[in-house]
Amino acid sequence: MTDEQYQSLPRPTKISVFPRDLLVNKGLEYSGVYEDGWIGTDAYFKMGPSHTGQVLYFKGYIPDVPRFEKQGVDATISINEKPTEVVNLKAGRFEIARLIKESAKITSISLHFSDSQVYASDQDKRSMSAFVDEISINDIPDFASFRSVANSSGEHFAVTGIDDDGWIAQSAEFRAPAFEGFKVLKLDVEMPGWAPIPSNDLRISVDGRTVQAESVPRQTFASIYVPLPPGAQRLVHLDASSIFPLPHETRQRSFALKNISFENLSPTDLFARGWHKSGYLFGIHGADTDGWVDRRLELRFPATQQFREAIVEVVRFPSKEDLRLDVSTNGRRALPRTLGLERTETIRIPLGPGETTATLSAERTFPLGAPDTRLRSYRVVNIDFD
Repeated sequence: MTDEQYQSLPRPTKISVFPRDLLVNKGLEYSGVYEDGWIGTDAYFKMGPSHTGQVLYFKGYIPDVPRFEKQGVDATISINEKPTEVVNLKAGRFEIARLIKESAKITSISLHFSDSQVYASDQDKRSMSAFVDEISINDIPDFASFRSVANSSGEHFAVTGIDDDGWIAQSAEFRAPAFEGFKVLKLDVEMPGWAPIPSNDLRISVDGRTVQAESVPRQTFASIYVPLPPGAQRLVHLDASSIFPLPHETRQRSFALKNISFENLSPTDLFARGWHKSGYLFGIHGADTDGWVDRRLELRFPATQQFREAIVEVVRFPSKEDLRLDVSTNGRRALPRTLGLERTETIRIPLGPGETTATLSAERTFPLGAPDTRLRSYRVVNIDFD
């Protein structure tokens, strides 16, 4: 088969019926999926063409085994060899949406799960991570459908400043209903290549507190994560620095909303953003999204009557020598800690009626190892509160 013949093989942009879709689509390449739709820790598919701005949907369910019910399993979707955000999925049905940021004639989709379990040991000895209901490449849905999302009491989002086709005015507002648990809303926005300005600034706030601010260059996408703490309605504001006229229209808008969905972030992703499942939000600077720190970590805890102390757990890079870690709270330095090999160090930081600041600092860094080119000192593995 020539390369031209290979490239022209018909490939599906949706698979949802097993085993039929695996058998009838002769151009579909896949691995790691059983004919009944179950997958283990790793699977991949080579599907049909996709273009920038479309959305990849992965729908399925996680088996209801005790470990997945309690801890869940981390899932990573890679599109054309580029990993997207890690999500933590608990037992039950799920839907993950990922924005496609590059066009491809053949769309490579890889799925990776952090764990697998035997679902029905007396009948089926396979170790499985998830069942696939659907993997599909779609154009973005009409934004009007998001307005139908409701909480358990039937209360809906109230949205102003966003048109049904997804275009955002200079200011937009979400009035989110109260949810029982901590929610994270993900918005993928586009700054179009034909815009007459080189970039546009976007600031997002929840109940008056800024949670993300960035400058989005022309012809790029940005993913915005919005925390919705439980127990009360939340007011979300989106404010752009500029607007521009849409082609052949009288409307002037700032960004195009390409996708909006709830995201099940992993525990590490939550604390690396300064979010706790209770709804308590704090400041964190110096930690990567996977918890690794380059020498210095700064924490800022707002006044709280809910918690007495913050519990920070760290591990060091696995070098031969122990690592000294200096800890200071509100500017007062405590005795240095020694981070030993294969040991988690627990640091307790008292909280009170006023703001509390803490700094963790080390003098050395280490290369994490190929293919990761970062130099880091230690890793934060958890931040919790008591």
